[in-house]
Amino acid sequence: MRLRQQILIFLFYLAVTLVITFPLITVFSTRLIGHPVGDAYEYVHHVWWIKTALQSGQNPFFMPNIVYPDGANAILLWSLPLQSFPAWLFAFVLPLPAAFNLAALLTLALNGWAMCFLVQYLLTLTPKSFPALTSVIPALIAGLVFMIYPAFQGQIGAAHVGLLTLYPTPLFLYMLLRLRDVTRARWWILGGALLFMVSLWGSILLLIYLLAPITLLVFALLIRARDWQALRRTLATVALGLVFALPFVVPLALDTLKAAPEDGAVRYSASLLSVVSPSFYHPLFADLGYNRQALGLDPFEWTSYVGIIAAALALVAIWKVRAARAWLIMALVAWVLSLGPLLKLVDTPITLRVDGYVSNVTLPWTLFQNLPLINSARTPARFNFAVGFAVAVLVGYGSAVVWTRLPDRHSRWLAALILLLAIPFEYQVWWGMPTISGVVPAPIAALAARENQAQPRAVFDIP
Repeated sequence: MRLRQQILIFLFYLAVTLVITFPLITVFSTRLIGHPVGDAYEYVHHVWWIKTALQSGQNPFFMPNIVYPDGANAILLWSLPLQSFPAWLFAFVLPLPAAFNLAALLTLALNGWAMCFLVQYLLTLTPKSFPALTSVIPALIAGLVFMIYPAFQGQIGAAHVGLLTLYPTPLFLYMLLRLRDVTRARWWILGGALLFMVSLWGSILLLIYLLAPITLLVFALLIRARDWQALRRTLATVALGLVFALPFVVPLALDTLKAAPEDGAVRYSASLLSVVSPSFYHPLFADLGYNRQALGLDPFEWTSYVGIIAAALALVAIWKVRAARAWLIMALVAWVLSLGPLLKLVDTPITLRVDGYVSNVTLPWTLFQNLPLINSARTPARFNFAVGFAVAVLVGYGSAVVWTRLPDRHSRWLAALILLLAIPFEYQVWWGMPTISGVVPAPIAALAARENQAQPRAVFDIP
């Protein structure tokens, strides 16, 4: 794709972010994206501290005013730089809420653009299925699905901006796929390794919930094709990427190992009905009833709705495009893992009674949940990140099938317009996007401005 076309695609996705996060744009400089029980304040504090430390010549990776008087090493700020960047850079010229909100919206738009870029390349790998495809529209629809997939919108509501830094992963996969056809692979291996490392800069948990499923899929496809040269190159890329990632992963991993394993693997597992449960905030689905139980009080972690339109396009892809079927397998495996260690129909584990004994239905995640580091993840529902990735690719294939089968230009553009409008409408989780105040209350601001009295080290906001 030409540079101008890529910029226009990115601007399209950026415009969509303003719609799905409305009314955020109307309070952009005074309120923060995120639910009152989300993590926006924590992340904004990190952004504020890095900017303040750089301005005052302090160490941005040590916070002296936390755990006073000892201070605290800011391991997260080192290990997960994309949780705070580019927001702390924007904060030098913008109000703190605007800097945080802008970084979040740019991240979402980049997610859509990266998936569009990947799917456009994937469609070129199947010339027999799409011999006359020259339009970017199918890839544009795939990127839209990835950007606004309900599982990711749930994370927007919780203000998990680090977890939403997904755009390096489609580019990483693109690098792996190119290893099959390039003659001089050295630079592609290096680029793929760097993207592997950057894919973990938003959240190391993405290694479990997204990078691992995608990488294992590539390994399986190469082994099946007996493409040993590409397999060696892929192994080298992943190994080098792990080496590059060690300075960022090890400090956080060591800190995690010191802590006691967290509970909640069952609580933060998706229910069996989550995949067919649209948001209960949606005006069309508010009265379904079961979706409120399947998604919890607020649709943060449990949201995993595939959608009627996306499922239909995915079925078209599976029926018509052989290459799409591998993505279905990955989606199914990731979905089963997202159900966690015990099967839940809605919000509680299913119980069976056999010969007077009551038992739960155990699932494959039981085999992995107690492994070191993984036992601290506690959120199997986030395997829906991999499901969303696969669904977006399948939608790209399905949209390409529809595009090439329609008889004329007018019917194609009409179908594209319908999909580009209908998918965001069906997928919309928040009506409107929750926000919280980003303005420091005047009494607290006055405490910081005191000159003749000792400044407080902490302020307790007690209702």
